[in-house]
Amino acid sequence: MIFRLETQKQFGEWLNDKDLRLTRFFASIPPELLIYLDFSLDSLKHLETWLLQKYPEVQADLSGKELAVIDAIGTYVGEVFRKHLGGQWVIDLENEENAYFGIPGIADFDRNLPIKLVYPSTWVTTSIHRRTGTFIYDLAEKFSRR
Repeated sequence: MIFRLETQKQFGEWLNDKDLRLTRFFASIPPELLIYLDFSLDSLKHLETWLLQKYPEVQADLSGKELAVIDAIGTYVGEVFRKHLGGQWVIDLENEENAYFGIPGIADFDRNLPIKLVYPSTWVTTSIHRRTGTFIYDLAEKFSRR
């Protein structure tokens, strides 16, 4: 399960609450992690290490309040991506057949990338399932080299 929005109004509120969501997330994590969360690509390594400790099971329960945590982590990952590659938050609320329907993504990058749209919160859940410890960092670093 992943955090999904249903209306353009909800997406607007989600965008407006981005800084507050990040502030609350930063207040909820251990100080030894917080010191590394400087929106650098390297910060993603520390974040992912903590993420895998927080969710030690591949089949972690990502429902209920955990959806908000995953959304906040995805917001941070997205903001790191935007800092290094530009782009803006977007959402598809028209094509219900789209697997990413209602999930905030990033598009309109400052560079010509082989992809046109990324969904940071899906990177977070994929990281939990793949458990490599560098899944998110590897993706962001790969695209930042282009």
